[in-house]
Amino acid sequence: MDQLFIAPTFLAAATQATAIRSGMYGASGKRVLLVTNNAVIPEIAPSIADSAGFPALSAEFDQVLLLNDLIWPKHPRGWRFREDEAKGFIDRLTSLTGLPSEVGVTVQSLGVAPSRTVARILEDSPITVISDGLMSYGPVRSRLTDDISRRLTRLIYLDLIPGLRPQLFAEYGVELVPVPKEPFVEIVSAYLELLPERSKLVGFGGADTAMVLGQYLSALGLMSTEEEVELYREMALAAADLGYRRIIFKPHPSAPPSFTDAITSVATERGVVVEIERLGVPVEAIFAVAKPGIVLGVFSTALATARSLYGIDTATLGATDLARKLPHYVNSNRVPLALTALTTPQIVCETGMPAHIAEPVAADIRLVAQALSATMQPLQYSAEAVVEARAFAQASQKNPELAPYFEGFEEGIANHIKLVAKRTPRTRAGRVKAQAVRMLLRARKVFQTKLRPLLRRGLRQLRFTWYAATVKIPRKSS
Repeated sequence: MDQLFIAPTFLAAATQATAIRSGMYGASGKRVLLVTNNAVIPEIAPSIADSAGFPALSAEFDQVLLLNDLIWPKHPRGWRFREDEAKGFIDRLTSLTGLPSEVGVTVQSLGVAPSRTVARILEDSPITVISDGLMSYGPVRSRLTDDISRRLTRLIYLDLIPGLRPQLFAEYGVELVPVPKEPFVEIVSAYLELLPERSKLVGFGGADTAMVLGQYLSALGLMSTEEEVELYREMALAAADLGYRRIIFKPHPSAPPSFTDAITSVATERGVVVEIERLGVPVEAIFAVAKPGIVLGVFSTALATARSLYGIDTATLGATDLARKLPHYVNSNRVPLALTALTTPQIVCETGMPAHIAEPVAADIRLVAQALSATMQPLQYSAEAVVEARAFAQASQKNPELAPYFEGFEEGIANHIKLVAKRTPRTRAGRVKAQAVRMLLRARKVFQTKLRPLLRRGLRQLRFTWYAATVKIPRKSS
């Protein structure tokens, strides 16, 4: 069967290329890669296909297209399924690629556009999902519709946490297929060899070098900009305390200049060398050529990548505190935060004392991931699984090392069930009925807040006019 692949990121494209090279698609027919550029303004932002190293990824595919060109002027993130547009998209895709109407589809983030939209348009295609880093160890964010869930076949994932199997789509019984590490590293290394920046990246390595990873958490609403700036500054200070004389800061591409200013200020305070990585090279590629002494971050997937694929020491700062501050219990970052904190050495900063690294606490991360997933999405798991998860969560609340990740789980379960019961009709007839009810409720609200006061004033005026016209008011005698 011919295959259509959708890759929004370097990691997705590299994982897909690795899966093909490893024989996970067998002797399939034509393989077409649709690259998506999800930048806010994609017309002025480069996609992964614009990189000099992209031929190392595209070599596993027969044809590469940019999805943005196929759906313009729509943005990939805002592209929604419409029945009247589906045929036009299929016709354009077929004319450019020669693919038949029935193809296999491989996507990364199935719950959001554009992956979800393509999966709905190609309504008969079997679906393979490529893991999205640590997110794959948590539950699906929202229940899939039956027309998509029945076509799910497997989840292909990077084995970032040895011994732990992803929870994503577990309720649908999909096949879990780990990607071999060696072919992945080979493809990333081949990508790196084509980059003109390779010689500069080599200089980022060294036993005396610490790399600090930025995530732009304030943009996700997880903390304020000031808090995030201070967090990266603490990481740089901790690196200096630990004896690293050179600090490489890799900021998020959208991060403001204040982030880099906070890091560079440490250079004058501690007498260390601070450099900012502005080359825009994927961090997985940097690790392939430059192995720093340690990589520091909050809960970036790159921490697990550095440790599991390249054997680089890692440490985290702020993951546990951030878990306590999550605005809602049902938050897709909860599982990655917990797994990072429980599998990665932690930086300990105490007032008046130099920072040091403490080993992670001993915990059964398999049970933690299962319990978090079942309590975050209780309606997607069996009653027995939810009962076991609640028991584990209750016991974990008595453990100070695990309690931060399960705070508010009872209320979270109750709120989630109410929300799903309110917003998720079970059938097409139910969806139509729910939409009609919502329309009636909106109409009633408009009537009560706007039309009813007008009608009342009008009726009062009408009664007064009728009374004045029909009733003779006696005059007072002089």
